[in-house]
Amino acid sequence: MRMQVFASGGGLYGADSSKAGFVIECFPLEAEMYTLNENGLVAGVAIGIAKSADALSNLKSCNALVYAIAAKQAKENKWNDALICNTNGHIIESTIANIFWIKDNLIYTPPLSEGCVAGVMRRYIMERTTINEKALSIDELLQADEVFLTNAIRKIRWVGNIGTIYYSNNVTKDLYDL
Repeated sequence: MRMQVFASGGGLYGADSSKAGFVIECFPLEAEMYTLNENGLVAGVAIGIAKSADALSNLKSCNALVYAIAAKQAKENKWNDALICNTNGHIIESTIANIFWIKDNLIYTPPLSEGCVAGVMRRYIMERTTINEKALSIDELLQADEVFLTNAIRKIRWVGNIGTIYYSNNVTKDLYDL
């Protein structure tokens, strides 16, 4: 189930239209979403778009143009997902998930100040294991040992490759089992 809340009344916000509207969607989930993906995802970095880091960037909202354009690039390039950069050129998330990477057995994720969504699964993992928050450059991503994506529905999905760079999933498997 997914619930979306929005300002009702349409048009510009006015003091007389402070009521909320909502939509509730229900849809079945496929069984494969409950297990760690067997084959690593193929990902790429979206080009020509950037997400700003501002007071609204950590919220999951209906303002999805950046994600839609990145998802279109993923489809055109036959990627499973596209990674999104912020206006500083740092990778902050994918079209549907938060990003984590592992280097020398340390787990990292971008801090919320970089502009990524404050995801439920991101918070869940951060509460249960030691995670280092750090800005993620493209070069650093390409030097990582492992990369994985998280969201509340798909849990943890490991990335097998970005371009010609391939990743393992040893620590990711252990983390998934936790």
